[in-house]
Amino acid sequence: MKWTLFPFTLAAVLAFLPACKEKAAAPPPATSAPIVKTGGRELVGGGVKFLIPLEESSGHSDSAVGLTYESPTLRVTLARGILYVNATNFGNVKPGDVVNLLNPGRVIVNDQDRVPLPAAGLFKEPAEKE
Repeated sequence: MKWTLFPFTLAAVLAFLPACKEKAAAPPPATSAPIVKTGGRELVGGGVKFLIPLEESSGHSDSAVGLTYESPTLRVTLARGILYVNATNFGNVKPGDVVNLLNPGRVIVNDQDRVPLPAAGLFKEPAEKE
């Protein structure tokens, strides 16, 4: 009896595996919501333009190589060409790029949604593929 069920069980498992693999490999869905580009303030640091929402009790410091911005709801850091939003790594940006943070829950660089990079561990920066 065990051996007669084995081929059916094996066929069912093999049929199910490709469906699981396809779901895991699919990229996150693209956001179709329009990109808001007005209604905030513009800051420049490290040659990168930042569009930031207007908030009270906020402050920033910028230099030729980076930027730090803090408000009650948002913390942005550009250090060594790497963009961090609320302590999450969003990859490299370069002079001339535009980082738009006016859209809640989204980080947009040069009109493209940017997804966070996976954490690489303590004191290591994740390697970004270019």
